[in-house]
Amino acid sequence: MTRISVRKLALVALLVVALVLLAFWRFNQAAGPLGELPVVGHLNIAAGEHHITDLWALASRDGRSYAYLGSYDEPFCSSNITGVYIVDITDPANPRQANFIPSPLGTRAGDVMVKHIKTPFFDGDLLVHPTEFCTGETRDGQAVASSPGIVLYDVSDPLAPKRFAPDFSLDFEVHNAFIYQRGERAYVLVVQDESERDFHIVDVTDPSRPVEVLAQGWQDWLEPDAQLALGQVPVPFVHDVWAETYPANHPVPQYAGRTIAYLSYWDAGLILLDITDPASPVFLGDSDYLDPDPVTGQSPEGNSHSAVPTADGKLVFMGDEDFSTSRTVFTIDTGNFTGRYRAAEGGFTRRIRELENKTLSGQTLYVGQACNPGDIPAPPQKNSPDEKFIAVIERGVCPFEQKIANVASAGYDGAIVFNTVEEAERILFMSGNETSAIPALFVSRFTGFAILGISPSSPAGTPLPAPGTPGQRVTARAQFDGWGYGRILDVSDPARIVELGQFATANVTAQPVPDGDHSMHNVIVDKRLAYIAWYADGIRVVDFSNPREPKEIAYFVDAENGSDMWGVYLFKHPNGKKYILGSDRSTGLWIFEAPRKSVLPFMN
Repeated sequence: MTRISVRKLALVALLVVALVLLAFWRFNQAAGPLGELPVVGHLNIAAGEHHITDLWALASRDGRSYAYLGSYDEPFCSSNITGVYIVDITDPANPRQANFIPSPLGTRAGDVMVKHIKTPFFDGDLLVHPTEFCTGETRDGQAVASSPGIVLYDVSDPLAPKRFAPDFSLDFEVHNAFIYQRGERAYVLVVQDESERDFHIVDVTDPSRPVEVLAQGWQDWLEPDAQLALGQVPVPFVHDVWAETYPANHPVPQYAGRTIAYLSYWDAGLILLDITDPASPVFLGDSDYLDPDPVTGQSPEGNSHSAVPTADGKLVFMGDEDFSTSRTVFTIDTGNFTGRYRAAEGGFTRRIRELENKTLSGQTLYVGQACNPGDIPAPPQKNSPDEKFIAVIERGVCPFEQKIANVASAGYDGAIVFNTVEEAERILFMSGNETSAIPALFVSRFTGFAILGISPSSPAGTPLPAPGTPGQRVTARAQFDGWGYGRILDVSDPARIVELGQFATANVTAQPVPDGDHSMHNVIVDKRLAYIAWYADGIRVVDFSNPREPKEIAYFVDAENGSDMWGVYLFKHPNGKKYILGSDRSTGLWIFEAPRKSVLPFMN
């Protein structure tokens, strides 16, 4: 009897294993093979390159499903193309444009979110999109621009959107926004462009009468000696925001029954706030970047761009956005103030890594603000072809690209721009529309002083020498440090956030540097899967069930035109399937069937 029982048990066990394997095979056959994501639908609504921005999606009361895509002022600023595209995705294989909401005159929409809210004042679908100024639109020959801030719409009927509070203005530009509801009240988290108090909360319980209830920044939560400024452009500022409300029985006491805000705070990393009372946030903790960086082995770059928590609140998938694949090692080589100083390469200037030996070295000459070509002193005559002269320029009056173009035309081999009295310590990432022929750097005013032989500890208003005054010899060298990538953070104890693992595509550290932008951008999290928009590396799906060893399980890159993915969203369609939506800046909306994780953990 014993032998028979054992034999029967063995047969039963084998049968169970076979059934599980069969279920696993059918499960994955239904989901499609892991690897390249299958394209379900595509709609190119882009007006040109770099036009489309973020996206969100929602099933509407009319029984149909819609995706909402923001748009930039590229290729030009016009209310015909800057705003929110509404795309009907009821049939994911045949998406079609259903409507368009123009942004206010002279503004663009870099972000968009739609959420169903139910309050005593409104029960429906609320859309928010931030506005930033753009240039180029005119009316009767005069430039126009509306007040910036956030725009609210009732899109319960996406075919007939109704704007709330058209006169409401925050009087500042907004880059990102996030809607959440707690009880009977609804709020929008707001990211202000370039301000010390850059995190705001707006009460939209009654969307027709929005009220700002909070304006704070890192100075309200962090000590001045915290890890705040890293890498090429060393600054702390909030870039993206997320909010989650956790149940009363949550195992982490600080989260139980509370609403938590997750702030991607650039070089300051991830900041967690308890915003249960939105007018009085409570600081819970912040992350620090590991030094050295676990992927590059160099000092950390920072650049926390977007972060999304898992539903249980234990982990956060955080992505860094870094378009510069090399950091600038800048030194003053002669004079009384020799040494290494911070400097940032311009975004439109010739790359130092493209120069011979990846180095710019030479004698400097102060040329003033360089706005009028006739006022720029000519560089000295060269004694050899290898001799270089670098113009030192004060910021102000005219655009960066005008300054750099002027000194290039005057015969200089490079440029260094230092900041104004008002923002003396700040280092900027210079931008411009025209690619310059020479490399250029931006430094603080005090570094500019040191180059000109003035003590960098001098007051910001210290008089400058006359244009034509020689400065010190300087050297700027490009040191490769890769693109931005993803990190998995343990936030189960918000006072002791720990970085557990990292995920980077092969192109993040590839040399020579491939064409295109290969930095991570936006992310959406579902259970332990991260869905990532990765610019030229397309859409990536990463399983971080083991947060110390995350694994990519699926991806998509447009083999024909190349990808330029800005936004990503996981949409649970009323048909029962999950779809990944991707917004490509140049080719519009893409729809993919979402892969499924294996039902057997050891086979993932």
